[in-house]
Amino acid sequence: MSHEQTLNAITELNQAFEAFKSANDARLNALEKKKTDPIAVDQVDRLNTLMDQISAKLNPTTKATQRPFLGQSSHGDDRELKAFNQYLLTGNKSGLPVPETKYLDGTSPEKGGVLMPNAISQHIDDVVKNVCPLMKLAHVVILNTGTRYRFPRFKADGVGDFKLNAYLSDGHKHWGGVSNPTDDKEELQIEMVDIPLHTINYKHKIAWDVMENLNFDLISFLKKGVSEHVGRVCNHAFFYGDGVKKPKGLLTELVDHAEQYKIQVIKTGAESAFLENKEYDILLELMGSLKSRYNTDASWLMSRDAMTLFRGIKAPTDHRYLWTPNHSVDGTSSFLGYPVTQCDEFKALSTQDVGVIFGNFKQGYTIVHREDMSMIRDDMTSKPDVEFLMRYGYGGSVTNGEALKALKFCSA
Repeated sequence: MSHEQTLNAITELNQAFEAFKSANDARLNALEKKKTDPIAVDQVDRLNTLMDQISAKLNPTTKATQRPFLGQSSHGDDRELKAFNQYLLTGNKSGLPVPETKYLDGTSPEKGGVLMPNAISQHIDDVVKNVCPLMKLAHVVILNTGTRYRFPRFKADGVGDFKLNAYLSDGHKHWGGVSNPTDDKEELQIEMVDIPLHTINYKHKIAWDVMENLNFDLISFLKKGVSEHVGRVCNHAFFYGDGVKKPKGLLTELVDHAEQYKIQVIKTGAESAFLENKEYDILLELMGSLKSRYNTDASWLMSRDAMTLFRGIKAPTDHRYLWTPNHSVDGTSSFLGYPVTQCDEFKALSTQDVGVIFGNFKQGYTIVHREDMSMIRDDMTSKPDVEFLMRYGYGGSVTNGEALKALKFCSA
């Protein structure tokens, strides 16, 4: 999308939102008179769909996945890609540069395969980042070596892995002079958090006659397949993964009360909706339950159904709409001043599952991954087809649930 097309889309989106406000006001006025305005209801539905379509065009995810693959950006990349393509077609590794003949697990070439060229793995990584909203919102750690990420944090309850003696931070209790500092200390319990990498496997069989077709771009075919597969698998695991051979999902650490390192759930009071005329109060409760130190860089993550509800919410005093459509080329709308990201991984609101999360995702959730992707070519197992196995490493876990709050559309 060109710059001019982007500006036109932004203008069209704002015009659609103004029309939506007028139609929604007409719908609400009819409801106050205990009537139904079918024309206004239909207009609201149509305009919601139109705004979703325009927002999808402006969304960086959509633009990134439509962007062509420019693998041959330099002579070095060009040589790597040609050598890698030769390996895919014949299994000959001799043309690959030395850095590309390393193996992820340090084992034999037959077991470990080779690393994919940087130009390909980087493009796949970019697509995955744009397909998975949490890859942009969360704290992302890239591992160059090793299979896990470990870091210390204060233990909320119980006994930690080790202890740390520190001066008490309660300034109203303990003061010390320059020459006579306080000797009061507290014993802090420290625990080590461990986020392991898990392997994503993508396997594809290709017939010889297809590979021998001069018009068949094998690299682009495999690149597209693995990008979509890794993005889809990661996106689901980052929300619902149980931590067994996959990341531990964002929605697996939910509690009904405030608890350190867990995500507190606020309920709307009604099934699949907000309690009538209580939308603003419930959202203020949600935002107010988040500690102020997490407000910086906070944002909304919500489903499309939730976005439809949020667009129609007004302030109770001046009746202004609290939703602000995207006014810039970054394609980001905002609600109550905080940016909104849409994610289709949330389940339908009618299932009584979480449909909205608000908070500081960089402090709340951590993703770890290896940029290196390995490729194994096997022309023996499925003869006459050639089988390609690609492997990628990802991990993830809630590391500070206190920085996030969840909204569940249910009564109890």
